[in-house]
Amino acid sequence: MKNRHVGRVAAVVMASWACPSHGHAQDSAAFERHAMEHAGDAKRGRDIFNAAGSLCATCHSVDGSADKVGPDLKTIGHKFERRDLIRSVLEPGATIAVGYATTSVVLKDGGSRVGVVKSVTPEAIELTGLDGTVTRIATADIASRKSGSFSLMPAGLHATMGLAGFADLIAYLGSLRASADGGRPGSPERIPPSRVQARLEPLFDLAFDHPTLFGRVPGTGDRAGLVLEHAGRIRAVEGIGGKATDRPFLDLSHKVKPGGATGLLGLAFHPGFGQNRRYLLQYQVQEEGITFTIIEERTMKPDRVEDSGAPGREVIRIRAATLDHCGGSIGFGKDGFLHFGMGDTGPHRDPQGRGQDMGHLLGKMLRIDVDRRDAGLGYAVPADNPFVGVAGVRPEIWASGFRNPYRFSWDRATGEMWVADVGQDKFDEVAIVRRGGNHGWNVYEGHHPFSEEFRRAGEVYVEPVISYSRRHGVSVTGGHVYRGTKAPRLAGWYVFGDYESRRIWALRQQGGKLGEVVEIARAPSRITDFSLDREGEFAVTGFDDGRIYRLVLDEVDPRAVGEAEARER
Repeated sequence: MKNRHVGRVAAVVMASWACPSHGHAQDSAAFERHAMEHAGDAKRGRDIFNAAGSLCATCHSVDGSADKVGPDLKTIGHKFERRDLIRSVLEPGATIAVGYATTSVVLKDGGSRVGVVKSVTPEAIELTGLDGTVTRIATADIASRKSGSFSLMPAGLHATMGLAGFADLIAYLGSLRASADGGRPGSPERIPPSRVQARLEPLFDLAFDHPTLFGRVPGTGDRAGLVLEHAGRIRAVEGIGGKATDRPFLDLSHKVKPGGATGLLGLAFHPGFGQNRRYLLQYQVQEEGITFTIIEERTMKPDRVEDSGAPGREVIRIRAATLDHCGGSIGFGKDGFLHFGMGDTGPHRDPQGRGQDMGHLLGKMLRIDVDRRDAGLGYAVPADNPFVGVAGVRPEIWASGFRNPYRFSWDRATGEMWVADVGQDKFDEVAIVRRGGNHGWNVYEGHHPFSEEFRRAGEVYVEPVISYSRRHGVSVTGGHVYRGTKAPRLAGWYVFGDYESRRIWALRQQGGKLGEVVEIARAPSRITDFSLDREGEFAVTGFDDGRIYRLVLDEVDPRAVGEAEARER
């Protein structure tokens, strides 16, 4: 879903491309059963991957260079469980990894090109083909362009290697794991479990179609909420805490573009919702092959569980470079202004340096006033934004240097803004956002140097509180600082998770530096959002099973379990 970051490994693992034939075609269910029941031999799998005539190694690097048409597989064994690796090879088009959707371009002369986007500028687009060749196409020569949710890897190629060969290949992919980097302050090598774990219990007996967010409707005493579904539908839930019922609330599926990092992702209620019943949504659309992030304002009926049916008002529209890294959260601060994050929108590695380009809205945290409108805009720029009046800098910018700030929140006690930023190849991070601060991407990935290309002389970069490696997860989902009453031991701890690994952590910081971090739970489904009720207690949105869970923190003991003790458990 996201990066997020995100998706499983389809198109991530084009691993069976043109692999040698080892047997006749068999159904995929038999391959899945065999690979789950047989460990396979990683050395033989490596030979299959690198065999002469195979496109496995042609399409994928395994050394961290990420310089080929497919994703780098250096840490794929840590990123995904065995079952996910198997299904991604068997069903390559089921889920496309973020950043590796195929783009097709039709030229004005009647020709066409297909590949993965490497670079996009106003003047040209560069596509990487299957053989790694990069083709530059001038914008003036393009008749149409479309990015689709389909994989370059044909289905059925697993059958060419036989059951044993398939299990060997999966064994090799599973052996590609992140190595320990020795750790450093703020980037721990090990995240220990807590002595007592949290529990996850269904908040109500309802399931939804790949939900991305659950938000309680203000003024209903937490008895009503809205569930956003990835494809663009919203369902209203009534009776939270009892026998809940749900019903259709709004359907935007005719225009929302769902994908690995796109879809209906954000919801915010206006500070004056009790009087004006205004609420805002964030989603992506695709028009003539171009992706746009839209923030739209709508109104509810007086019962607060039905949309008014009045046309929505488009507050802002931001053009993306690709389908990737479009942010996700929107929210009103205590100042009454709307804050939201925009990722660099790809391609991978931010080749145009948008995170550091202050003349661009991409790769930033932004702050706008939706109650007023400046000339030609659907919003106004607050006069106290940090870059108002600075030549060459977009005044909407609140902070810069982000890759994909998918979820953010404010500490109810201190007012500090916490943001979870999905990383590139090695590290995801959580940071406390500084007004006007440069948070580093793509000069840094987490605490670690990434590229010198867009570094500016004398620039000061804000370090994250934590950056964690692929040994722990793939796509961070931001949470909240705990200020509830049921778990006093966690007071002031930031609770967050990882979309793909489903781990849930709690961390304590001191002066913006990591104090300690522990794993407090493992969710039953990939995590797209954490939300709070009026009392400051958590709900967790599960993407795959469609469930909304209560995160029961009451008995959590955040003291860390030692390494030897953890092995014995």
